[in-house]
Amino acid sequence: MRTFITAILTGLLYSAVQPVFSVIRLAPLPTVNSQSILKEYEPMARYLSSAIGERIEIAYYADYRQVVTALRDGDVQLAVLGPLPYAMARREQRAITPLVRFLESNGEEFYTCTLFVRRESSIREISSFKDLNISLPQKMSTCGYFAAEGILRSYSLSIKQNRFFYAGSHSNVILSVLLAESEAGVVKTSIFRQYIHHGLVPLAESKPYPGFVLASLEHGLLETQKDKIIRALTVLNPRTNLRDKKLMASWSPELRYGAIRANPEDYTPMEAAVLALGEIE
Repeated sequence: MRTFITAILTGLLYSAVQPVFSVIRLAPLPTVNSQSILKEYEPMARYLSSAIGERIEIAYYADYRQVVTALRDGDVQLAVLGPLPYAMARREQRAITPLVRFLESNGEEFYTCTLFVRRESSIREISSFKDLNISLPQKMSTCGYFAAEGILRSYSLSIKQNRFFYAGSHSNVILSVLLAESEAGVVKTSIFRQYIHHGLVPLAESKPYPGFVLASLEHGLLETQKDKIIRALTVLNPRTNLRDKKLMASWSPELRYGAIRANPEDYTPMEAAVLALGEIE
């Protein structure tokens, strides 16, 4: 009888500390304005709600730090982060863990960033990168300050030896170089290749980085909930399944090409690089 009562009390205690949510809140990384974010993320939220049998709603935050704080404090249970914001978040809160990482448009698990100039430029060597005007997408973009500094450091140089500004998006970086508003730029390699025929010249490519990640707190959701979410996303194969491709066509470009299960170790090199980089300006 005592054993039976102990088992009941243990079960009640266990259930009391487990997260119970009437709604699972998902915070996207704010790469664009709130209206665009909602438009791109709501289709995935609807799919996940149907797939796991629980309501999922989008919670918009204006910047990366607000997203990480909301995840850390339990105001949201899921967050989509780029590799750089995720690595930085892990420095602040080790309990943030990845569930899945999203694939690139070509099905690859990793992507790179390209440092480039326009065809008319006389710059063809990285050694020339001193006191130049360089355009970058966004401060928290992996292909921003982080990738630019990583590329230049491999040549014993630094982005700090140049002038740089944030153009707001990868396409704006391309445009600023083509219009000679900047002498060089850094963007995602897949995006660079879309515009190379306009007269762009690649000079260097970054190390490969893992893609965007769907993260949660280690104990922020039940393990059964995590498993359902992981399965719901990794079962989709838009590259070979036309139904999946149609389903995901309206999702955010960072999310629509499939996903694989993620492990914290996938981002260990990113975390080490962030630590070595220091403060992002």
